[in-house]
Amino acid sequence: MKKTAILIGGRPQIIKAFPIIREANAQHKNILTIDSGQHFSKNLSSAIYESLNIRKPGLLLRPPHKQSAFQISYLIKELYKIFCEQDVNTVIVFGDMTTTLAGAIAANKAKKILVHVEAGIRSRNRGMEEEINRILVDHLSNVLITPNANATENLNKENIVSSNQISNITQSIMQLGDIMKDSLAAIKKDLPKRSIDGEYILLTLHRAENVDDRSRICEIFDFISKNFAQNQVVFLMHPRTKKRFAQFGFHLPKNIVKLEAQTYPETISLMHYSKMVLTDSGGMQKEACWLGKPCIILREDTEWPDLIKSKRAVLYKNYKKNFIFRPVSEISSEIVSKEIIKIMTRIEDI
Repeated sequence: MKKTAILIGGRPQIIKAFPIIREANAQHKNILTIDSGQHFSKNLSSAIYESLNIRKPGLLLRPPHKQSAFQISYLIKELYKIFCEQDVNTVIVFGDMTTTLAGAIAANKAKKILVHVEAGIRSRNRGMEEEINRILVDHLSNVLITPNANATENLNKENIVSSNQISNITQSIMQLGDIMKDSLAAIKKDLPKRSIDGEYILLTLHRAENVDDRSRICEIFDFISKNFAQNQVVFLMHPRTKKRFAQFGFHLPKNIVKLEAQTYPETISLMHYSKMVLTDSGGMQKEACWLGKPCIILREDTEWPDLIKSKRAVLYKNYKKNFIFRPVSEISSEIVSKEIIKIMTRIEDI
């Protein structure tokens, strides 16, 4: 049976990959899960795999440097060797991380079939490293799995022409839906109990452009104090954010309760019981809106413009206290992962 490599670069990609891994194991597919080590944390990463009830990766890499240019050169070389030595036929990558681009380049050079899950997403902000990664990966990919019509249209505008054939020299666009709806649907079946008493707003902040600049941190917390000083705010503090706050000597307002990073099920539970979500996370924007929670995006732009158009979310600089959100609960059954397994089967038969 032909082997498929599933490449993971950090917590958001574990969340996207786990429904596919679970379905592949159920159908006895020959898969090799690789954690690139881009954002590996021994305790946190292990806890995430355990909380999702999936085995730890078959291979774990350890990039010797945290700077993305050095990471990518290391990962391309190591992944190329793995894909060739392990006789991998297909490589699945997710989203827009450095790992995603490294895996795409390595798969292309090794002449493997490259599947990009979450293809076609665009923020229109070429100053974001992730935006450049998305564009490059899409143009290298052979199977482009888009989450919605907007993403498919983006690919068409970039002259990516969809073929009916699947090979390592063709491109096929497949609009299957958002894999994170599968992840959310799976967790909702057995949601952890409420852990915070009373009404609260959930806050997350982790992106480099937000937490690596003290003036930017001050700007965001000035916004929170101006609009939500009377609310209990529960702050899930990412390890990167915690490190920067200590470095800058930044102290939180009294109405903000700090929590350490949580597992995915615990995070979904905190969102489910919150009254609102403030986040700079791409994934949490969607999850909050699918759970029917008003969402304020702590960024200058978003790769999910449909959330803005539908008024389910708003960019923080456009928020006013009289802003009327139009939340809609939207949790579907787990179907995207099953469709991806069908694609794997189709590739096996080539």
